[in-house]
Amino acid sequence: MSTVVESPRSVKDVDWNNQVRVGRGLSRPSNHRAAIAVAVELFLRGWWDGGGCVVVHEPYAVHRLAVSRTGAMREGVHYEFGDDSFGWGQPEQV
Repeated sequence: MSTVVESPRSVKDVDWNNQVRVGRGLSRPSNHRAAIAVAVELFLRGWWDGGGCVVVHEPYAVHRLAVSRTGAMREGVHYEFGDDSFGWGQPEQV
């Protein structure tokens, strides 16, 4: 008997362009690509099931954490989960 819990979704089932959002942080070229790379790491590690949306804050810095220090990412600090109806990734107006 296996103790591995598999996600009901596969990598191909996730709509990476619409389910991954960029949160707070510096505006840089290719922020969304870095956020998608982080989301893929979350998905492959089993930390995100591919449902709803994921917002990645500071995508470049978090991507560096994701590939160099396993387990260094923290929900609520580096990324957040939500459903499709919530206004994720919209920058706050100051």
